[in-house]
Amino acid sequence: MRLIKQLKNILGDLRLSDVYPITHLNNRAVFEASNGMIGSTIRLDGVPFDTETNELMNQFRREWKNTIRGLSDSISLHVTIHREAVNPILGGTFPNEFTRRLNTRYEEKFAHTHLYKNTLYLTLIYKGVTSGKSGWLINKVKRLSEKTVKQARAMIRAHQMESLEKVRAQMLSSLAKFKPVLLGSRDEEVGYSELLEFLGLAINGGKSAPFRFPKATLPISESIATMKKAFSKYPTGNIGQYLFRYRLFFGKAIQFQGADSRFAAMLSIKDYPHDTSSLIFDCLLNLEAEFIATHTFSVEARDVSLKLVEKQTKQLESVDDAGKSQIEQLAELLDAIASRQDVLGYHHHSLMIFADTIQELDKAVNNAIGQYKDEGITAIREDVGQEAAFFAQIPTNLKYIARSVLISGDNFTDFCPFHNYRLGYRDGNHLGSAVTLLETAAKTPYFFNYHLPSANKSLTAGHAMVLGITGSGKTALMTWLDAQASRYNGFTFIFDVKRGFDFYIRACGGYYAVLSPDDKSVRFNPFQLPDVSTNREFCKKWLIQLVKEKEEDHIDVETQELLGDCVN
Repeated sequence: MRLIKQLKNILGDLRLSDVYPITHLNNRAVFEASNGMIGSTIRLDGVPFDTETNELMNQFRREWKNTIRGLSDSISLHVTIHREAVNPILGGTFPNEFTRRLNTRYEEKFAHTHLYKNTLYLTLIYKGVTSGKSGWLINKVKRLSEKTVKQARAMIRAHQMESLEKVRAQMLSSLAKFKPVLLGSRDEEVGYSELLEFLGLAINGGKSAPFRFPKATLPISESIATMKKAFSKYPTGNIGQYLFRYRLFFGKAIQFQGADSRFAAMLSIKDYPHDTSSLIFDCLLNLEAEFIATHTFSVEARDVSLKLVEKQTKQLESVDDAGKSQIEQLAELLDAIASRQDVLGYHHHSLMIFADTIQELDKAVNNAIGQYKDEGITAIREDVGQEAAFFAQIPTNLKYIARSVLISGDNFTDFCPFHNYRLGYRDGNHLGSAVTLLETAAKTPYFFNYHLPSANKSLTAGHAMVLGITGSGKTALMTWLDAQASRYNGFTFIFDVKRGFDFYIRACGGYYAVLSPDDKSVRFNPFQLPDVSTNREFCKKWLIQLVKEKEEDHIDVETQELLGDCVN
């Protein structure tokens, strides 16, 4: 409560950028906070849990768990799920009135319906050794060094950078199957800082605001004497002075006021479930609302973890009606920690839901609380602790976390399994934009393409196969995909059976020819082809195929020569 009151006083006297902890970038992929913590952020595609096999999902979980249990207590993990509405309009021009009207009617379907995509982020925070046997001594030496040696801060930062980069490299390798991308590694390609874009998500109401590379970045907090530093692709002043694009008002709801306005509410976990599974938080991926979900996991030192488990075990044993199963579970956990098969850490979770009106916000909040309840989780809407919960979403702002619970690395693996839905590829495809957009049952878009994304110098072959029982809609799907692909202004050749495509082809203004023995208007006579050597050779091979008996692979040479004489 004292921290919340202090925060309210601070917000009343200072600018928001003054309480934003992250001050600058050490390089394009590493940020630093005023408390000395540094971090890097990785974006992940995740795994499509709704289509992969159980065996593969269990394998992903084991690999992620093994990564977590190898972390030291100097590391804090910050997982962010950003669910945002996407624009379903693909654009393009269509060659005929039918396909134009069809596309317009399809786009009108999404006029009052939102589709959402989920973007996953993992932020690694190097917070230093803060607990355990060596924590107090290291921090004491650190303070003495900073007082007595001017170079101490640079030395400490260099050590932190080296430690962070080592953990980051291990994480990128371990999570390769989740398709990780280090924010900052593609800045030159995309033309803006992806790391700064991420750091501005929560404070700007979930609105992406890319910090695009300018010709000159004027350092707000620096003097004219250092103006030459302005010619940089990245801010040279305090990051908080660049990232905030809205004014924030905290009341019953959070209001983001700027060129547009939106509202938000903070949800937190009051009571955790008794058991966990890797599907427990997947309910959030189906919410019909935009949100930012946050999980933090601050690893505790092994010696401290052992003492905490032993203390809890003794407390249960001292109670006459102690649960025997709980004591057995604690014994297993104690053994896992001692053998380095698991770790303990403090977990915190919040959900910031967005809406354009208070009425829509209240509806979305009630829906989210109901989803939590179905999974055995008691979630509450923050009131007094709203400001603290808001600022606790920002990486390195660990001091504002008001609701944290000690859990195992195994539990955290279940809470953050990096599940997601397939999204496809909207841009960067062989033909340009995606062929079409398909809506999934989870209200997420799937951008369909015939090709895999690839560089122009290494184009992939396009192919597709549609399988289904009679009457399942194969022809309807294929005509729809062809109509959408006409945005590329190409040509389509269709070989049809039972005239399933007849009406569609004629509606598009195409030519439909029926090749049938009953149709006397069409004849095939290869002997009417121009008299050239290639056509003669074709006719010889064609005659050979005609005279073959059933299941006969080849004919004798004498017959081949006779047929050749007939052609010649």
